[in-house]
Amino acid sequence: MRVEILSDLRCVSCGASSWEKRISGQTDHELLEGKLTCQKCGHEYQLHHGVIDVLANRPADAGVDETEGWVRFAEQEGWNKSDPRYLNVIPFARAKALAPDDTLTWDRHCRNFFRTLSHLDLQGKRVLDVGAGRCWSTKYLAMQGAECVATDIMSAPNVGLETAAHYLEELPVYFERVRCDMNELPFNDASFDIFFGQGAVHHSLDMARTFREAARILVPGGLLVLTNEHCNELDGEEVIDVPGMPGIHEHCYRGYRLWRWLKQAGFGGFQIIPDAYYYRRDDYCYRRLSELGRIHGFFIKLKLLIYGGVFNLIATKTR
Repeated sequence: MRVEILSDLRCVSCGASSWEKRISGQTDHELLEGKLTCQKCGHEYQLHHGVIDVLANRPADAGVDETEGWVRFAEQEGWNKSDPRYLNVIPFARAKALAPDDTLTWDRHCRNFFRTLSHLDLQGKRVLDVGAGRCWSTKYLAMQGAECVATDIMSAPNVGLETAAHYLEELPVYFERVRCDMNELPFNDASFDIFFGQGAVHHSLDMARTFREAARILVPGGLLVLTNEHCNELDGEEVIDVPGMPGIHEHCYRGYRLWRWLKQAGFGGFQIIPDAYYYRRDDYCYRRLSELGRIHGFFIKLKLLIYGGVFNLIATKTR
């Protein structure tokens, strides 16, 4: 953590942004260990391994926690035993060779992620990367000149935000890490230019609230950017029980509901960037409307609303 983030950080208990810091460990580059205390209400937040922890003192009934589910999944996928070089090649297909048990679809994630980034000017932009997990997405955002903050509910090495230490040691980049809930972001209004989510926001238990929080922390005209997200067909099930992932919130919200929640939160100017594999006839959620999407984006939007599928989105905060 660097002291500059304190001007954007707000207390989730009272909303104030006035801090007393007690630091017990630091390097030449950042503060690593200590405590932040809200000067208005006295609420305390721990700083551990450079990660500001907003969730540590949260009441037990404040919401269902995915932490245990992700810890089990990481063990199952071999993340804790993988070659250290594995982190350097995420999200490229080579990650599979270095972590053979990993079932994540890295090839698709990689293509959609970088395709979407090609539509953005990130130089000097303040970017909040929500649900960043092991922070590989934050690394690439920072490498393109963005001033980034990574958030997630997980802070452990190999699974969550502490994994960032690997990148910060290896590369000439820096970004902040804050452990928090995407539906209760500890940041002041209009603190960021871009709200970014890489395959993350569908884990929300209250998507309408997630989009409202995104709009709140964005400057006027700021962007909401989602990569590798998915939506379901008109009458599809929205809560997904994925074998091998117990305790992890997997959802596939219906497309028209996502559109409505975005509009209600104040977003417009929707730009849909098609899934990298939309035009393969044997692929997930393929429809002929996808082929028509080559002619006009309207058909991609129609396909998503009716049949669902994977998508990438750039939306603008209009109010």
